[in-house]
Amino acid sequence: MMANPIDIGGLFPLYISSPGVKLPEQGTYYVLARDGLYIRKNTGFVTAMVKVPQISFLQELKTEAQLHIPRLPALLALKVVSFFRAIYTEHKSEATLLIHYDQENTRFALECPLQTVSNASVNYQSHERFEGFQLIGTIHSHATMNAFHSGIDTDDEMNFDGLHITIGNMDHKYFTFSCEAVVNNNRFKMAPEQAFEGIHEVDYTPGDDLWAEPLTEIFGLSHLNAIRDEFNIPRASNFHFAHRPFYFNRQFYEIVWPGLEENIPFPKEWMKKVKKQTFFKSLKEESPENEY
Repeated sequence: MMANPIDIGGLFPLYISSPGVKLPEQGTYYVLARDGLYIRKNTGFVTAMVKVPQISFLQELKTEAQLHIPRLPALLALKVVSFFRAIYTEHKSEATLLIHYDQENTRFALECPLQTVSNASVNYQSHERFEGFQLIGTIHSHATMNAFHSGIDTDDEMNFDGLHITIGNMDHKYFTFSCEAVVNNNRFKMAPEQAFEGIHEVDYTPGDDLWAEPLTEIFGLSHLNAIRDEFNIPRASNFHFAHRPFYFNRQFYEIVWPGLEENIPFPKEWMKKVKKQTFFKSLKEESPENEY
């Protein structure tokens, strides 16, 4: 089947490279293929199909994203923080919750999937779905680390369109927070107040006593490497008190909502679904399909 051109108002037509479609053997034209834009060109002494970054006479578009869901209610947000702190107290580890949303009735449901955790990773399985709800994102904690989206996080979220939230510094009174919306592997930073009700900045700086112990004992080597990567500090360098301004130069937050206490109970069965990773079982046994 011969391809039909699309008129883009320029000198050359645009064709879509679809299965079974035959492109013209003569002329100069653009082709939109799976991996980008090409131009088929005849210079008079050579004919070539080459990749091009853009169609020069077309207008540029700005990459952007807007949320069309309400903020996670303060009651649920407080449950999330309480759960992550309880997990840190028991396992000294990270944990993950999944966000489901019912668009028709504008309501959320949080799921705690079966997961194995360590101080620097979460592996979980989730096949549960709720009638009327759509899985729209994740919330995971960072134990003692600041909230940010690590290289592992971004890799795992690459094909998961939705809202991805990280909550850090579970060993402190207040927490750090990072939220990004992901669409087709494009990441958009979202302000905390776009994601949670009742979230407020607090003027808080962790005390210097945290740095009295060797950092490898506090954070673990994997945590330190993640910190080094985030702040572009060579992995071979010693991470010590001198780097404290880089690590703790972050905004801390709390959740305050009229009529709600700080420590809101969360479902008890959530704790039973979180298992501390052991290093004696095989990787196959311990590694569900998603990792954060």
